[in-house]
Amino acid sequence: MNLRLFIIAALVGLAVSFVAAHGINILGASVNPAIPAAAGVIGAAVVAARRRTTPAPKRGRPPARNDLGALLRNPHEFSRVADNLAEGILLVDREHRITYWNRSAEELTGYSWSEMVGTDCRDALLIHADVEGADTCGRSCPLVATDPQEEIRDVEVYLRHKDGHRIAITARMLPLTDDDGRIRGGVEILSDQPPRLLTALRVRELERTARMDPVTRLANREHIEEEVAARLAELERYRQPFGIVALDIDGLEGINERYGHTVGDEVLRAVARTLLLGSRASDVPGRLDGDTFVVIAINLDEDGLALLADRIRALVDESELPWAKDLIRINVSTGATMARLGDTRDSLVSRAVKAIAEEVAEAAPVPDGSIEPTD
Repeated sequence: MNLRLFIIAALVGLAVSFVAAHGINILGASVNPAIPAAAGVIGAAVVAARRRTTPAPKRGRPPARNDLGALLRNPHEFSRVADNLAEGILLVDREHRITYWNRSAEELTGYSWSEMVGTDCRDALLIHADVEGADTCGRSCPLVATDPQEEIRDVEVYLRHKDGHRIAITARMLPLTDDDGRIRGGVEILSDQPPRLLTALRVRELERTARMDPVTRLANREHIEEEVAARLAELERYRQPFGIVALDIDGLEGINERYGHTVGDEVLRAVARTLLLGSRASDVPGRLDGDTFVVIAINLDEDGLALLADRIRALVDESELPWAKDLIRINVSTGATMARLGDTRDSLVSRAVKAIAEEVAEAAPVPDGSIEPTD
Protein backbone atom coordinates (compact mmCIF):
# COMPACT_ATOMS: atom_id res chain seq x y z
CA MET A 1 0.00 0.00 0.00
CA ASN A 2 1.48 3.38 -0.89
CA LEU A 3 1.63 6.11 1.74
CA ARG A 4 -1.25 8.11 0.27
CA LEU A 5 -3.64 5.14 0.43
CA PHE A 6 -2.37 4.25 3.87
CA ILE A 7 -3.20 7.72 5.15
CA ILE A 8 -6.68 7.50 3.60
CA ALA A 9 -7.10 4.13 5.31
CA ALA A 10 -6.08 5.78 8.56
CA LEU A 11 -8.58 8.53 8.00
CA VAL A 12 -11.40 6.06 7.49
CA GLY A 13 -10.14 4.37 10.62
CA LEU A 14 -11.03 7.60 12.38
CA ALA A 15 -14.64 6.80 11.59
CA VAL A 16 -14.28 3.66 13.67
CA SER A 17 -13.06 5.53 16.73
CA PHE A 18 -15.59 8.30 16.08
CA VAL A 19 -18.56 5.94 16.45
CA ALA A 20 -17.05 3.37 18.81
CA ALA A 21 -18.90 4.78 21.78
CA HIS A 22 -22.19 4.08 19.99
CA GLY A 23 -21.54 0.39 19.33
CA ILE A 24 -21.24 0.85 15.57
CA ASN A 25 -19.03 -1.21 13.32
CA ILE A 26 -17.76 -0.70 9.79
CA LEU A 27 -18.26 -3.23 7.00
CA GLY A 28 -19.06 -5.87 9.59
CA ALA A 29 -15.82 -5.46 11.59
CA SER A 30 -16.85 -5.10 15.23
CA VAL A 31 -15.54 -2.08 17.06
CA ASN A 32 -13.59 -2.85 20.19
CA PRO A 33 -10.57 -1.36 21.94
CA ALA A 34 -8.40 -2.76 19.14
CA ILE A 35 -9.06 0.24 16.89
CA PRO A 36 -5.92 -0.37 14.79
CA ALA A 37 -7.16 -3.80 13.70
CA ALA A 38 -10.47 -2.35 12.53
CA ALA A 39 -8.62 0.40 10.70
CA GLY A 40 -6.59 -2.29 8.96
CA VAL A 41 -9.80 -3.90 7.65
CA ILE A 42 -10.91 -0.50 6.34
CA GLY A 43 -7.55 0.09 4.70
CA ALA A 44 -7.73 -3.20 2.85
CA ALA A 45 -11.21 -2.36 1.60
CA VAL A 46 -10.11 1.05 0.37
CA VAL A 47 -7.18 -0.43 -1.52
CA ALA A 48 -9.37 -3.10 -3.11
CA ALA A 49 -11.90 -0.47 -4.17
CA ARG A 50 -9.28 1.54 -6.02
CA ARG A 51 -8.54 -1.45 -8.27
CA ARG A 52 -5.09 -0.10 -8.99
CA THR A 53 -1.75 -1.84 -9.09
CA THR A 54 0.45 -0.27 -6.45
CA PRO A 55 4.23 -0.13 -6.85
CA ALA A 56 6.45 -2.47 -4.90
CA PRO A 57 7.12 -1.18 -1.37
CA LYS A 58 10.29 0.74 -0.88
CA ARG A 59 12.96 -0.48 1.46
CA GLY A 60 12.50 0.32 5.11
CA ARG A 61 9.97 -0.57 7.77
CA PRO A 62 6.35 -0.31 6.56
CA PRO A 63 3.88 1.53 8.79
CA ALA A 64 2.85 -0.81 11.59
CA ARG A 65 -0.65 -1.17 12.98
CA ASN A 66 0.62 0.05 16.32
CA ASP A 67 1.73 3.26 14.58
CA LEU A 68 -1.75 3.65 13.10
CA GLY A 69 -3.32 3.05 16.48
CA ALA A 70 -1.12 5.70 18.04
CA LEU A 71 -2.15 8.13 15.32
CA LEU A 72 -5.84 7.46 15.89
CA ARG A 73 -5.43 8.00 19.64
CA ASN A 74 -3.89 11.43 19.03
CA PRO A 75 -6.76 13.60 17.71
CA HIS A 76 -4.59 16.66 17.18
CA GLU A 77 -2.02 14.77 15.11
CA PHE A 78 -4.73 12.93 13.21
CA SER A 79 -6.54 16.18 12.44
CA ARG A 80 -3.29 17.58 11.04
CA VAL A 81 -2.93 14.55 8.75
CA ALA A 82 -6.59 14.52 7.69
CA ASP A 83 -6.61 18.21 6.88
CA ASN A 84 -3.62 17.84 4.57
CA LEU A 85 -5.15 15.13 2.38
CA ALA A 86 -6.15 16.13 -1.15
CA GLU A 87 -9.48 14.28 -0.77
CA GLY A 88 -12.46 15.83 0.95
CA ILE A 89 -13.82 13.72 3.81
CA LEU A 90 -17.23 13.89 5.44
CA LEU A 91 -19.08 11.65 7.88
CA VAL A 92 -22.86 11.52 8.30
CA ASP A 93 -25.05 9.76 10.85
CA ARG A 94 -28.29 7.88 10.21
CA GLU A 95 -30.26 11.14 10.32
CA HIS A 96 -28.07 12.52 7.50
CA ARG A 97 -26.41 15.00 9.84
CA ILE A 98 -22.83 15.82 8.88
CA THR A 99 -20.52 15.06 11.81
CA TYR A 100 -17.09 15.57 10.23
CA TRP A 101 -15.82 17.88 7.46
CA ASN A 102 -12.13 18.21 6.63
CA ARG A 103 -10.16 21.06 5.10
CA SER A 104 -10.12 19.65 1.57
CA ALA A 105 -13.92 19.39 1.71
CA GLU A 106 -13.90 23.09 2.57
CA GLU A 107 -11.65 23.89 -0.41
CA LEU A 108 -13.66 21.74 -2.84
CA THR A 109 -17.07 23.13 -1.92
CA GLY A 110 -16.40 26.58 -0.45
CA TYR A 111 -18.25 25.65 2.76
CA SER A 112 -16.40 25.76 6.09
CA TRP A 113 -16.50 23.21 8.93
CA SER A 114 -18.71 25.53 11.01
CA GLU A 115 -21.20 25.89 8.14
CA MET A 116 -21.52 22.15 7.48
CA VAL A 117 -21.07 20.17 10.70
CA GLY A 118 -24.48 19.56 12.26
CA THR A 119 -26.41 20.27 9.04
CA ASP A 120 -28.49 17.79 7.07
CA CYS A 121 -26.58 16.68 3.95
CA ARG A 122 -29.88 16.76 2.04
CA ASP A 123 -30.41 20.47 2.69
CA ALA A 124 -30.13 22.90 -0.22
CA LEU A 125 -26.40 23.48 0.27
CA LEU A 126 -24.47 20.80 -1.63
CA ILE A 127 -27.27 18.93 -3.47
CA HIS A 128 -25.80 15.85 -5.16
CA ALA A 129 -26.81 15.56 -8.82
CA ASP A 130 -26.09 12.75 -11.26
CA VAL A 131 -24.55 13.11 -14.73
CA GLU A 132 -27.97 14.03 -16.19
CA GLY A 133 -28.31 16.83 -13.63
CA ALA A 134 -31.06 15.05 -11.67
CA ASP A 135 -31.04 15.52 -7.90
CA THR A 136 -30.00 12.26 -6.20
CA CYS A 137 -30.56 13.44 -2.61
CA GLY A 138 -34.34 13.26 -2.62
CA ARG A 139 -34.89 10.05 -4.55
CA SER A 140 -31.91 7.91 -3.53
CA CYS A 141 -29.15 9.04 -1.21
CA PRO A 142 -26.04 7.30 -2.59
CA LEU A 143 -24.30 7.47 0.79
CA VAL A 144 -26.79 5.92 3.21
CA ALA A 145 -28.19 3.58 0.50
CA THR A 146 -24.80 1.88 0.07
CA ASP A 147 -25.10 -1.85 0.78
CA PRO A 148 -22.60 -2.80 3.52
CA GLN A 149 -22.27 -6.27 2.02
CA GLU A 150 -21.15 -4.96 -1.38
CA GLU A 151 -17.78 -3.59 -2.37
CA ILE A 152 -17.05 0.03 -1.71
CA ARG A 153 -18.16 1.93 -4.81
CA ASP A 154 -17.41 5.17 -6.62
CA VAL A 155 -20.21 7.45 -7.82
CA GLU A 156 -19.81 10.39 -10.18
CA VAL A 157 -21.86 13.27 -8.80
CA TYR A 158 -22.02 17.02 -9.16
CA LEU A 159 -22.08 19.14 -6.02
CA ARG A 160 -23.22 22.73 -5.73
CA HIS A 161 -20.33 25.00 -4.71
CA LYS A 162 -21.00 27.79 -2.24
CA ASP A 163 -20.54 30.28 -5.11
CA GLY A 164 -23.44 28.62 -6.96
CA HIS A 165 -21.70 26.69 -9.75
CA ARG A 166 -21.53 22.91 -10.09
CA ILE A 167 -18.36 20.89 -9.50
CA ALA A 168 -17.71 17.37 -10.83
CA ILE A 169 -16.84 14.98 -7.99
CA THR A 170 -16.04 11.29 -7.67
CA ALA A 171 -17.52 10.23 -4.34
CA ARG A 172 -16.36 7.04 -2.63
CA MET A 173 -19.01 5.63 -0.29
CA LEU A 174 -18.38 3.54 2.81
CA PRO A 175 -21.26 2.52 5.11
CA LEU A 176 -21.15 2.55 8.91
CA THR A 177 -23.23 -0.27 10.44
CA ASP A 178 -24.13 -1.57 13.87
CA ASP A 179 -23.65 -5.15 15.09
CA ASP A 180 -26.92 -6.20 13.44
CA GLY A 181 -25.76 -4.97 10.05
CA ARG A 182 -28.06 -1.97 10.01
CA ILE A 183 -26.65 1.14 8.36
CA ARG A 184 -26.12 3.91 10.91
CA GLY A 185 -24.33 6.44 8.74
CA GLY A 186 -21.53 6.67 6.28
CA VAL A 187 -18.19 8.03 5.16
CA GLU A 188 -17.85 9.91 1.89
CA ILE A 189 -14.47 10.59 0.26
CA LEU A 190 -14.61 13.37 -2.35
CA SER A 191 -12.13 13.65 -5.23
CA ASP A 192 -12.56 16.45 -7.74
CA GLN A 193 -12.92 15.50 -11.41
CA PRO A 194 -11.04 16.81 -13.30
CA PRO A 195 -8.38 17.42 -10.66
CA ARG A 196 -7.88 20.97 -9.44
CA LEU A 197 -4.23 20.81 -10.51
CA LEU A 198 -5.22 20.15 -14.12
CA THR A 199 -7.73 22.99 -14.01
CA ALA A 200 -5.12 25.34 -12.55
CA LEU A 201 -2.63 24.35 -15.24
CA ARG A 202 -5.22 25.06 -17.95
CA VAL A 203 -5.81 28.55 -16.57
CA ARG A 204 -2.09 29.20 -16.18
CA GLU A 205 -1.40 28.22 -19.78
CA LEU A 206 -4.18 30.50 -21.04
CA GLU A 207 -2.72 33.35 -19.00
CA ARG A 208 0.77 32.69 -20.34
CA THR A 209 -0.35 32.76 -23.96
CA ALA A 210 -2.78 35.69 -23.49
CA ARG A 211 -5.64 33.44 -24.65
CA MET A 212 -7.81 33.87 -21.54
CA ASP A 213 -11.10 35.74 -21.33
CA PRO A 214 -10.58 38.30 -18.53
CA VAL A 215 -14.08 37.99 -17.05
CA THR A 216 -14.60 34.22 -17.00
CA ARG A 217 -10.97 32.96 -17.07
CA LEU A 218 -11.95 30.52 -19.81
CA ALA A 219 -10.39 30.34 -23.26
CA ASN A 220 -11.16 33.47 -25.26
CA ARG A 221 -12.50 33.66 -28.83
CA GLU A 222 -9.01 33.68 -30.35
CA HIS A 223 -8.04 30.48 -28.56
CA ILE A 224 -11.34 28.81 -29.45
CA GLU A 225 -10.88 29.63 -33.12
CA GLU A 226 -7.33 28.23 -33.06
CA GLU A 227 -8.55 25.03 -31.40
CA VAL A 228 -11.36 24.60 -33.93
CA ALA A 229 -8.89 25.06 -36.82
CA ALA A 230 -6.55 22.46 -35.30
CA ARG A 231 -9.37 19.96 -34.79
CA LEU A 232 -10.59 20.48 -38.35
CA ALA A 233 -7.09 19.69 -39.62
CA GLU A 234 -7.13 16.44 -37.58
CA LEU A 235 -10.57 15.60 -38.95
CA GLU A 236 -9.28 16.09 -42.50
CA ARG A 237 -6.10 14.08 -41.97
CA TYR A 238 -7.04 11.40 -39.43
CA ARG A 239 -10.86 11.40 -39.56
CA GLN A 240 -10.94 12.10 -35.81
CA PRO A 241 -14.51 13.19 -34.98
CA PHE A 242 -15.34 16.18 -32.84
CA GLY A 243 -18.19 18.56 -32.26
CA ILE A 244 -19.10 21.84 -30.63
CA VAL A 245 -21.68 22.55 -27.95
CA ALA A 246 -22.71 26.21 -27.86
CA LEU A 247 -24.80 27.81 -25.13
CA ASP A 248 -26.38 31.17 -24.37
CA ILE A 249 -27.39 32.39 -20.92
CA ASP A 250 -31.15 33.00 -20.82
CA GLY A 251 -32.26 36.37 -19.50
CA LEU A 252 -28.81 37.83 -18.83
CA GLU A 253 -29.94 41.21 -20.16
CA GLY A 254 -32.74 41.31 -17.61
CA ILE A 255 -30.32 40.45 -14.81
CA ASN A 256 -28.00 43.25 -15.93
CA GLU A 257 -30.89 45.71 -15.96
CA ARG A 258 -32.14 44.71 -12.52
CA TYR A 259 -28.86 44.24 -10.65
CA GLY A 260 -26.19 45.86 -12.79
CA HIS A 261 -23.35 44.47 -14.87
CA THR A 262 -21.32 43.50 -11.78
CA VAL A 263 -23.92 40.83 -10.97
CA GLY A 264 -24.17 39.93 -14.65
CA ASP A 265 -20.43 39.25 -14.66
CA GLU A 266 -20.87 37.00 -11.61
CA VAL A 267 -23.47 35.02 -13.55
CA LEU A 268 -20.98 34.65 -16.42
CA ARG A 269 -18.34 33.41 -13.96
CA ALA A 270 -20.74 30.91 -12.39
CA VAL A 271 -21.50 29.40 -15.80
CA ALA A 272 -17.79 29.38 -16.66
CA ARG A 273 -16.87 27.56 -13.45
CA THR A 274 -19.51 24.92 -14.09
CA LEU A 275 -18.20 24.40 -17.62
CA LEU A 276 -14.57 24.29 -16.52
CA LEU A 277 -15.06 21.95 -13.57
CA GLY A 278 -17.70 19.82 -15.27
CA SER A 279 -15.80 19.22 -18.50
CA ARG A 280 -13.80 16.16 -19.46
CA ALA A 281 -10.03 16.55 -19.52
CA SER A 282 -10.12 16.52 -23.34
CA ASP A 283 -12.84 19.18 -23.67
CA VAL A 284 -12.03 22.82 -24.34
CA PRO A 285 -14.59 25.22 -22.83
CA GLY A 286 -14.45 28.89 -23.75
CA ARG A 287 -16.36 32.15 -24.03
CA LEU A 288 -17.11 33.15 -27.59
CA ASP A 289 -18.55 36.60 -26.85
CA GLY A 290 -21.19 38.28 -24.69
CA ASP A 291 -23.31 35.55 -23.08
CA THR A 292 -22.30 32.83 -25.57
CA PHE A 293 -20.03 29.94 -24.54
CA VAL A 294 -18.77 26.91 -26.44
CA VAL A 295 -17.28 23.55 -25.54
CA ILE A 296 -15.11 21.76 -28.11
CA ALA A 297 -15.53 18.02 -27.55
CA ILE A 298 -13.47 15.32 -29.29
CA ASN A 299 -13.78 11.54 -29.67
CA LEU A 300 -17.56 11.26 -29.68
CA ASP A 301 -20.34 10.77 -32.21
CA GLU A 302 -23.54 12.74 -32.76
CA ASP A 303 -25.42 10.88 -30.02
CA GLY A 304 -22.58 11.44 -27.58
CA LEU A 305 -22.50 15.14 -28.43
CA ALA A 306 -26.25 15.42 -27.83
CA LEU A 307 -25.86 13.74 -24.44
CA LEU A 308 -23.02 16.12 -23.58
CA ALA A 309 -25.16 19.13 -24.53
CA ASP A 310 -28.04 17.83 -22.38
CA ARG A 311 -25.71 17.26 -19.45
CA ILE A 312 -24.16 20.72 -19.71
CA ARG A 313 -27.59 22.35 -19.83
CA ALA A 314 -28.82 20.32 -16.86
CA LEU A 315 -25.76 21.16 -14.77
CA VAL A 316 -25.81 24.87 -15.53
CA ASP A 317 -29.57 25.01 -14.95
CA GLU A 318 -28.89 23.71 -11.43
CA SER A 319 -26.58 26.65 -10.72
CA GLU A 320 -27.73 29.48 -8.49
CA LEU A 321 -26.21 32.82 -7.56
CA PRO A 322 -27.13 34.20 -4.12
CA TRP A 323 -27.23 38.00 -4.24
CA ALA A 324 -28.46 40.22 -1.41
CA LYS A 325 -31.83 38.68 -0.46
CA ASP A 326 -32.43 37.09 -3.86
CA LEU A 327 -31.44 33.76 -5.36
CA ILE A 328 -30.74 34.14 -9.07
CA ARG A 329 -31.37 30.90 -10.93
CA ILE A 330 -29.26 30.48 -14.05
CA ASN A 331 -30.66 28.88 -17.19
CA VAL A 332 -29.09 28.33 -20.60
CA SER A 333 -30.12 27.30 -24.09
CA THR A 334 -27.79 24.98 -25.98
CA GLY A 335 -27.07 23.94 -29.53
CA ALA A 336 -24.71 21.26 -30.82
CA THR A 337 -23.23 20.22 -34.14
CA MET A 338 -20.66 17.72 -35.33
CA ALA A 339 -17.80 18.91 -37.53
CA ARG A 340 -18.02 17.83 -41.15
CA LEU A 341 -15.45 17.39 -43.87
CA GLY A 342 -15.24 20.66 -45.75
CA ASP A 343 -16.17 22.77 -42.73
CA THR A 344 -14.27 25.96 -42.08
CA ARG A 345 -13.66 27.44 -38.67
CA ASP A 346 -16.33 30.09 -39.20
CA SER A 347 -18.93 27.79 -40.74
CA LEU A 348 -18.70 25.29 -37.88
CA VAL A 349 -18.93 27.87 -35.09
CA SER A 350 -21.77 29.68 -36.89
CA ARG A 351 -23.72 26.44 -37.28
CA ALA A 352 -23.37 25.67 -33.55
CA VAL A 353 -24.59 29.15 -32.59
CA LYS A 354 -27.46 28.88 -35.08
CA ALA A 355 -28.50 25.63 -33.40
CA ILE A 356 -29.10 27.63 -30.20
CA ALA A 357 -31.52 29.92 -32.02
CA GLU A 358 -33.34 26.89 -33.43
CA GLU A 359 -33.77 25.42 -29.96
CA VAL A 360 -34.98 28.73 -28.52
CA ALA A 361 -37.52 29.06 -31.33
CA GLU A 362 -38.93 25.63 -30.49
CA ALA A 363 -39.01 26.23 -26.72
CA ALA A 364 -41.43 28.29 -24.66
CA PRO A 365 -40.40 31.91 -23.94
CA VAL A 366 -37.97 32.23 -21.04
CA PRO A 367 -38.35 35.17 -18.58
CA ASP A 368 -35.47 37.59 -18.13
CA GLY A 369 -33.80 35.92 -15.20
CA SER A 370 -35.55 33.70 -12.71
CA ILE A 371 -35.39 35.38 -9.30
CA GLU A 372 -36.47 33.95 -5.99
CA PRO A 373 -36.36 35.75 -2.63
CA THR A 374 -34.28 33.90 -0.06
CA ASP A 375 -36.22 35.03 2.98
